[in-house]
Amino acid sequence: AYWLLYCLPSPFTSLLFSWGIKLQTWYSGIVDKVVRWTASDVLGIERQLVPPGGSGDTTFDFVRLFVCFCIAMGIAVVWSIVDRRKTDYRTTNDLLRSYLRYVLAFTMMSYGLAKLGVVFNQFPEVGMNQLHKNWGDSSPMNVVWSLMGASFAYTTFAGLGELTGGLLLIWRRTTTIGAMVTFGVMLNVMMLNFCYDIPVKQYSFHLLMMAVFLILPEAVRLGNILLLNRPTVPVQIDPPYTNQYTIWLQRLIKAYVIIVGVGFPIWNDIKMELNPDEYVAIGPDWFGWYHVDEFLIDGQPVPPLATDGTRWDSFLIQRYPYIGMGGPNQPDQLSIRMMNGSIGGGAAIVDEAGKTITCSTCTPGRMNLTIKGDNLVKITGQGAGGEEMEIRVRRVRREDFLLVNRGIRWINEIPFNR
Repeated sequence: AYWLLYCLPSPFTSLLFSWGIKLQTWYSGIVDKVVRWTASDVLGIERQLVPPGGSGDTTFDFVRLFVCFCIAMGIAVVWSIVDRRKTDYRTTNDLLRSYLRYVLAFTMMSYGLAKLGVVFNQFPEVGMNQLHKNWGDSSPMNVVWSLMGASFAYTTFAGLGELTGGLLLIWRRTTTIGAMVTFGVMLNVMMLNFCYDIPVKQYSFHLLMMAVFLILPEAVRLGNILLLNRPTVPVQIDPPYTNQYTIWLQRLIKAYVIIVGVGFPIWNDIKMELNPDEYVAIGPDWFGWYHVDEFLIDGQPVPPLATDGTRWDSFLIQRYPYIGMGGPNQPDQLSIRMMNGSIGGGAAIVDEAGKTITCSTCTPGRMNLTIKGDNLVKITGQGAGGEEMEIRVRRVRREDFLLVNRGIRWINEIPFNR
């Protein structure tokens, strides 16, 4: 009962197309009402709960765990009383294992595929904003994202591990090895989440426990083989039902699940890689990171004092890369670093033909650009008090940073740890 309450409506959301979305909306609405009532009327939590979103470790999520546990305990008590004479639950257990296999398989496949793409990747290559950030200003979570983004090869390796575990879970014959692979992968992921404050702690723990649940029936056999050097016997891996109509129905459902749950996600990833222009928005050639060489107000240079919170030190102009994920018409983003380390900027409207940038949260708010080739070399505009501003800049490319240009050396006479 707990597993169903926690996992639903997965994996049906990815198998039923638009009906799956409706099911997700309906189920999420019920969960939202129950969780908020429990938080306010039962637990006395007065503050407004943050709805489910980017973090999986919100107060809402922990209250939801409490609700799932309490309801599951109630169901278990009633079930035990009503059905107390029955001792054989092979069919029910088989259905539960099959359900968790697919929930875990599709989750691991989605995580794995998200790490294999070049066009879209869970851990994109380290961007200019990150490369220019002081190491000490990084959060622990950002350290992990930078670590993974710095090596596409390692990210691919991690993704293949997740994808392999997920695919092996699809079939009964390979469930045990799939659960073991998934256990090893998810143990590492969970420890990263726990130790680097990545807010997927409770979800990764549940995924790990799903793998444990699938391994446990084989614990004695595995112990005999791997630890005690004892012989073991094969087990029956076929489903507990023998009716031919039921078996054929199961095969048809299995085929549908493989086509929709496995084939479609892989095909969508391949399609994205083959047609990147449909999914990725590319900014002008001169977009990028720039260092400010001179900052003039009314023709007078402003010295680069470390305590100055108004003089620019550098800035980044970039376009949100993924069409449809941030909105096809989302404005470009201007990020400005001041001399004292503070960050300004905001949404910007770039007129490529008129060579201007309009940013309501920046100073100057309207910037006239001087561009030579694929480089921006000068920005002019008016400050808040009408003063004339001129900013002379120099482009800094990703290849200029050691993290990018160092590469992998098979022969190192001395460690290069800088």
